[in-house]
Amino acid sequence: MPGFTSALYLGLGHAHAALRPWQKLTSGMPAALAPPEGARAVAGALAGLAGLEAAVLGTSTLHLFWDLFGQVRRWPVRILADASLYPVGRWGIERAAAAGVEVETFPHQDAVALARQLARGDGWPQRRAPVVVTDGLCMDCGRVAPLGRYLPLVEARGGWLVLDDSQALGLLGSGPGPGRPYGCGGSGSPAFLGIASPRLLTLSSLAKSFGAPLAMLGGPREAVRRFARQSETRVYSSPPAVAARP
Repeated sequence: MPGFTSALYLGLGHAHAALRPWQKLTSGMPAALAPPEGARAVAGALAGLAGLEAAVLGTSTLHLFWDLFGQVRRWPVRILADASLYPVGRWGIERAAAAGVEVETFPHQDAVALARQLARGDGWPQRRAPVVVTDGLCMDCGRVAPLGRYLPLVEARGGWLVLDDSQALGLLGSGPGPGRPYGCGGSGSPAFLGIASPRLLTLSSLAKSFGAPLAMLGGPREAVRRFARQSETRVYSSPPAVAARP
């Protein structure tokens, strides 16, 4: 039984003697120049777990959201965020808002309200692609976001659905049913709902189910490559420590 009084839902432990040894925690080089040892393999394994084409590692979702919305602010977009979005995602969005990107919220997990708000922008002379931001699993209400209703709205307008799946990755999986309410495999909320899309970007912390101080951004291969090329924290911040490999 998962213990939801702790963020370490599955009770995974990482005793030092159980980890592979390392000579140094970091190479001292930014990830943009030299990814930490094993980073590509871990990112590939996470992409495979979540059913994504590609993934890149980050020190935390804060680093990844900061980077992502630093890039988004240069695009002709409007951001629509779930009103109950986890704070880390909001902190990233604030960077885009400070640069003049239009930001609005829609009622929590309300696909009808989101559709209305998106439709209001369809007739603007300078139409901007929507970036809809939501959590996959809300720990306050216990519900999975209706991603299958969001995606057609976003896809029809050439936008993106940005999903913080930190609470669901490793916990929810495909094929939920009697006797397996969380599904199987731990692939996250898209697998739980049986959906996939080339317009979906997923950010997940591994500090929840996996108990590892690490995060990943995953999605279509070219989108992940573009993110990694333009990432500022991969240049100006330390990469994840070698010991953080799950």
